[in-house]
Amino acid sequence: MSNVVSETARQVVAALDALGLDRCHLAAWASSDWGGLVNEHATRIESLTLAFPAMRLGTPDEIKHPVLAFASDQGNGAVNARRLSDRAPDAAITVFEGYHAPLWNDLIVEQADRIETDMRAFLAAHPLPSANLPAGSGQVGDILYTVEGDGPPLVIMPIGLVPSQWGPVRAALRQDYCVITLGGAPLGMVATLEARAQSGYGEIVRRLIDEAAPGPDSEILEVGCGPGPLARPLAASRPQSPPIVAVDINEYLLNEGKALARAAGQEQAINFQFGNAEALPFGDESFDLVYCSTVLEEADANQMLAEMARVLRPGGRVVVAVRAVDTPWWINIEGDDDVRQLLNDLAPKTSAGAGPSGCADASLYRRVGEAGFADVRMRLQLAIYSRDARALEVRERLLSMVEGDQHDRAAAAIAAAEKRGDFFIAEPFHAAIGCKLN
Repeated sequence: MSNVVSETARQVVAALDALGLDRCHLAAWASSDWGGLVNEHATRIESLTLAFPAMRLGTPDEIKHPVLAFASDQGNGAVNARRLSDRAPDAAITVFEGYHAPLWNDLIVEQADRIETDMRAFLAAHPLPSANLPAGSGQVGDILYTVEGDGPPLVIMPIGLVPSQWGPVRAALRQDYCVITLGGAPLGMVATLEARAQSGYGEIVRRLIDEAAPGPDSEILEVGCGPGPLARPLAASRPQSPPIVAVDINEYLLNEGKALARAAGQEQAINFQFGNAEALPFGDESFDLVYCSTVLEEADANQMLAEMARVLRPGGRVVVAVRAVDTPWWINIEGDDDVRQLLNDLAPKTSAGAGPSGCADASLYRRVGEAGFADVRMRLQLAIYSRDARALEVRERLLSMVEGDQHDRAAAAIAAAEKRGDFFIAEPFHAAIGCKLN
């Protein structure tokens, strides 16, 4: 069990202790959130409900708790369902046909009635006494929590990038259960985004913004801010400057961002707003710097760049970065060239690609110029992950993609490089800085 997973479990247990919960039902998504609890704090969990589970870092070898899972029949959802069956042969798995289960797919809304019905039957078969907790919100360490309803305790954790999270199911179950919703930097995709921002990727974005050289009075906009892992350190470096405006289309991530900024004492330093990158909710010439990282992949890249140009003042600068799917990764291991080549080939699959109108290649440089920006500075960047949470996450994803002898050889090569101290992963990004002339 990794230190990251164990630390997450420790923080969750501390929150349960603060709430006076000795035992609870648990509903979750990412194995990095629940794996440490199942392995190291098994007596705290009565039952485990998994929504389209991501069986990655922290996945236990064996799950002895009662398990109910919801899965898709296609893509990674089907793969993860098989992995769950291997570890929990008695799990009850409800499979929704005709679905993939990408991070943002709101199946909880589309299948709310079926999910609620199955969860009620499952939870009733494993009764717990009522929790009798007062409604309200709070924080224990880095874990944020909200308590709603009365009845047996049901702790729910984040689901990917799903905008509504457990929304309609939570609203129904709180009529008969004490529902404790957990969030914060250690959990779910927020943990992934926080770890990435604290790695070599975050260093790239910070260097690009420094190169764009915003002044102390510059008004700055981040497009696609997520929970704010890039905005918070930028705001901290500019304590006397205007608040950073941060927009995203995902209400869940915005709410997490507001809570994290509040916990960091930055509630006034960052103005989180709902906003569509293809139709930014601001007037013309409103900002001096606009930055946007790994967002142009998701929708109409040209329209997003046009919107950034529109809201920039003359003389303002844009900073954009995208994943470089046209450029190789590098996994630094020695002694087994075949395994290294295999891992280098698999590495891009640990990251997302681009939508049909998105941009995740060197066309970024042309697109920035066509959007009307001048003096375009082009940067092919490598984000280095080594001895950090991001390196651990990518490593575990890579090892989950290989089996048998290849898995053993890859694990041995990585372990040897880690022991020598020269293991690292290099992920490529295309980046550009442009200036609006008029």
